[in-house]
Amino acid sequence: MFKTIQTAALSLAVVLGGFAVAPSVAQAGSLHITVAPEAVQYRYERERPRVRGRECTANRAVEKAWKLGINRPRVTRVARNTIAVRGYQRGERVRIVFARAPNCPVIR
Repeated sequence: MFKTIQTAALSLAVVLGGFAVAPSVAQAGSLHITVAPEAVQYRYERERPRVRGRECTANRAVEKAWKLGINRPRVTRVARNTIAVRGYQRGERVRIVFARAPNCPVIR
């Protein structure tokens, strides 16, 4: 009899412990309501906008062209999906085109 009660108590403890550790539901925004003696305030907070720092920029394209061995690199054209960089390599003019994706992949 004692063994049955002990097993039931242990099972109950495990189940209640599982409820305490269960993840809560994620919410996209939150609503704050403050009631003060003289004023009622409402504030709704939305999600923060995504940080857009990984795409290829003109400065990153010039830096990558320099690392690829192009001397005096300069941006000659910036389009929606590409960035063109010109410079000199071994005395000759060269042109390199980068995609506007993360890590500035070379297109041609």
